[in-house]
Amino acid sequence: MISWICKHYEYPVRWLVSAQIGTTTKWLFSGARGGYRGIRFKINFNEKFPVNHTYAGRDPKLGWPLFVLNDVDDLIFMLAAHELYHCVQTKKKISMGEKDTDRQAKRAYDEFQKVKNTLLADWKRTKEVKPQDIKSERAAKAEADLKRWERKAKLAKTKVALYKRKVAYYQKQGVKP
Repeated sequence: MISWICKHYEYPVRWLVSAQIGTTTKWLFSGARGGYRGIRFKINFNEKFPVNHTYAGRDPKLGWPLFVLNDVDDLIFMLAAHELYHCVQTKKKISMGEKDTDRQAKRAYDEFQKVKNTLLADWKRTKEVKPQDIKSERAAKAEADLKRWERKAKLAKTKVALYKRKVAYYQKQGVKP
């Protein structure tokens, strides 16, 4: 989801250092923070959906975008889009207020709503879990460890021989350590 939003804003994902999502029961609604290279937000999963949301409860008649959030996925997307745009603003040195940030998030949210079902089905696809044979995995790991330590032993043996030759050379020269 985060990478899709980054692609929408033309903001390389590699610039985003961290994206933290937590849970809370303190707030009636969810809260978030966006910064130079990371976003962080907390979700209150006890919220009742659908819900109409504007930034900090501001009036849509005054130009604040109205989000109609149908489920937790919409809430996560809306918060991530809003906070990621703060990262875009900081990186591109764009000075805009919360209203403009919410407008950009609303544009991304509207595009997300058009393809939501396809994206969520793809994102939530479960991977096939192969049955594990623990004994064969452990045997393979033991063999790999043995090879690694045999290699280390060989390297150590050659290093010891090298330094024995160097010590013998300097002893013949009469140099004392």
